[in-house]
Amino acid sequence: MRKASPHSHGLSAADACVVRAELLAWYDDNRRLLPWRGDGVEESGAKRRRVRTPVSPYGVLVSEVMLQQTRVETVVNYYSRWMQKWPNCAALAKASEEELNAAWAGLGYYRRARMLKAAAEQVHVQRQGHFPESAEELKQLPGVGDYTSAAVASIAFGQNVPVVDGNVLRVVSRMRAIVQRPREKVGRLRSGEMEAEARANRRFHRRCTTPLGSSWRFWWEKMGRKARNLAWRGRAT
Repeated sequence: MRKASPHSHGLSAADACVVRAELLAWYDDNRRLLPWRGDGVEESGAKRRRVRTPVSPYGVLVSEVMLQQTRVETVVNYYSRWMQKWPNCAALAKASEEELNAAWAGLGYYRRARMLKAAAEQVHVQRQGHFPESAEELKQLPGVGDYTSAAVASIAFGQNVPVVDGNVLRVVSRMRAIVQRPREKVGRLRSGEMEAEARANRRFHRRCTTPLGSSWRFWWEKMGRKARNLAWRGRAT
C-alpha cells in the first residue's frame, strides 16, 4: 500500500471503490427514514404506512439550513410543519416575519429563517421560479455557503460535488492517519457519508460496527503503532 501524502487522502482508485461500495451498502440497509430524503407517511383511517415522496431541491435546502447547529431528532417535526405551511419558494416568499419567527421558535439562530426567506424570494422573483442546480449557482442564494450548496446540488440534482465538514475530515483522517487536514473539500453517496458521521462512535474503535467497519479495521492494522496512536488521540484532525 502506498504511503499517504500529507496533502492527499492517500486512497487509490481501488481503495476508493471499496470504501464507496461499503458505505452505500451500509446506507441502504441502515439509513434513517427522514422526510427530506423522500420518506413520507400516508394515513388511511387508523392505518399509517410509509411511502416514497419526491425529493425537492427546496425541501433539501430547508432541511440543510434547519440542521445547522440543530439535531436531526429536533428538526423532523419542524421540517414537516414548515413544508405543510410553505411547500415551495413561492409560498415562503409571501410569509411575514411574524409567521417566520413563530414557525422557527425553538430552533434558535433566527437569521437562518430570514436567509431562507430571502433565498426563496430570489428564486421566485429574480429567477422566475427556477431553482439553481449547480453548487456555484446555489452559492449565489442568500445564506448558502460551500457545504449547503454542495449538499443541495448532490442530493437534489445528483451533481458529483463533495460534501465535506469537520466530521468527514475526522473520519477520513483517522482512516488514513492523516496528520494535516486534507485540502480537498452523489445523492445517495453524500447522504451515506452524512449518515455515517451522525451515527458513528466519537471514539475510533477497532471493533467499529458502523459503516466501513471492515475497511477501517483493515487500515487500522496497516497503519503502524505510531499512526494508530495519532489517530486514536484525535491528532489526525
